Amino acid sequence: DEYLVSQREGQEGALPWEDTLSLMRPVLAALHCAHSLGIVHRDLKPSNVLLDQSAGIPGVPKVADFGIAKVLGSDAGMTGTNARMGTWGYMAPEQFRGAKHVDPSADVFSLAMMTWEMVAGRLPIDLDDQRAVLMMYEGLEPIQRLDAVAQCPVWMADIVEQGLAL
Repeated sequence: DEYLVSQREGQEGALPWEDTLSLMRPVLAALHCAHSLGIVHRDLKPSNVLLDQSAGIPGVPKVADFGIAKVLGSDAGMTGTNARMGTWGYMAPEQFRGAKHVDPSADVFSLAMMTWEMVAGRLPIDLDDQRAVLMMYEGLEPIQRLDAVAQCPVWMADIVEQGLAL
């Protein structure tokens, strides 16, 4: 198995938007199913989407690692009020502030960030710059539109922008 953002045949960099869309469709379907069952993943990131290459390259994406998933309406007590669970750069701002009360929109943010990364070939922020990360999560630093940094249709950039809306 390979991770979602690692490129076919070991190539690095951005994927064409059409390939990104093809890879993200099964991920969207899996999350739609999880959300319809009241499950929020809370840790969507490229390394938690595996490519099953038994059917050939690039492979069929499979959402993995529901280890910190939340069942909506459940009060299992596993998440503290202000606990940060997830991965910087992919977790939604509301999740950054506290993972206890997230809903499916947190996964939508993660999917939009992954899509941005796949099409642009990088994340819109430098994860090593803690100030930039904090400013993004506080809504003080807007995330650049995807079509300003990579070639993709306006409608795709609009969808990604909606998913990243703070």
